[in-house]
Amino acid sequence: MAEINYDNVNDLEEYVEKLLEEKGIGKDEPDYPKTKKIVLEVLEEQISKVIEASMPKEKLDEFKNFVSVWSNEEIMEFCQKNIPDFEKLMAAVLLQYKKIYLEYVK
Repeated sequence: MAEINYDNVNDLEEYVEKLLEEKGIGKDEPDYPKTKKIVLEVLEEQISKVIEASMPKEKLDEFKNFVSVWSNEEIMEFCQKNIPDFEKLMAAVLLQYKKIYLEYVK
C-alpha cells in the first residue's frame, strides 16, 4: 500500500480519515463511522494532554476557563502565542500517534 500524503490536511477529522485510509479501513466498511469517532476522540484527548502539559502555568487557568467557548481559531491562536514551538509540538504529537496507531492497533 502506498503511503498517504498528509501535507495538505487542514483539520483533525481529515487527518484521521487519511490515517484510517493508510490503515486500510475504507469509508464503505460498516464500522467506519464508529472507528473514525473513536480514533478522533483519542487523538483529541492526546492533543489536549500535551497542550495542558506545555502551557505555561500562568496561562493554564485562562485556557481551561475559555477553551469550551473559544472557536478552533481562537484556541490555535492562544496556543501559538503561549506555547513555544507549538506547530512543531503538534506535528510531533500527530506523527507519534500515527506511528503507534499504524504499528500497534489491530
